[in-house]
Amino acid sequence: MSAEVFQELKSVLAGRALPRIRPPYSPDEEFCVRVTEIPAADLFDVRDPCPEFAEATVAGLLLWADCLEESHRVSQGISNSTGSYWHGIMHRREPDYGNSLYWFRRTGDHPAFATVHRHVVEKLRRDSNSESQILAKTVEEWARWIPERFVALCERATLTHVQEVRALEIAQAAEIEALLDWTYAQTAAPQT
Repeated sequence: MSAEVFQELKSVLAGRALPRIRPPYSPDEEFCVRVTEIPAADLFDVRDPCPEFAEATVAGLLLWADCLEESHRVSQGISNSTGSYWHGIMHRREPDYGNSLYWFRRTGDHPAFATVHRHVVEKLRRDSNSESQILAKTVEEWARWIPERFVALCERATLTHVQEVRALEIAQAAEIEALLDWTYAQTAAPQT
């Protein structure tokens, strides 16, 4: 996406409520239509963006907008580890934890994990809620982002309705934002 359009779309999403870790969701249908109808020439700064990362960027925007079904259609057609990562997040949010773990295994040791880890810890540290501080400490101790552990935390919170849900949603929003920025940057990266 042109940097200006991309930042504008992110601003719209940042103004929404945190992306929930469990239903009900509030899909922004208007945003979904807008993202899927923007011509590629208007979306990306480079003339020929890497198709898999361009599609992954769209999948991430749709996922952040709670358009899970649309995001799923896009991410399941991406054959690289970034497509698997977006696919795993989508299934975690459904929630379909087993399927999510399958896609995270396919993701492998993703190059965005360091960025995601740092961003999640920073966002949690900025929140004054005690659950956010506890989760920040836990995630920091992982030393890198481990999506399988995050799935387990989401599943536990969903099953027991513990007070950690808001902190997990802050972490999830940070994960989505960091992965989205990383994915967008890859559209212009030289392909080998």
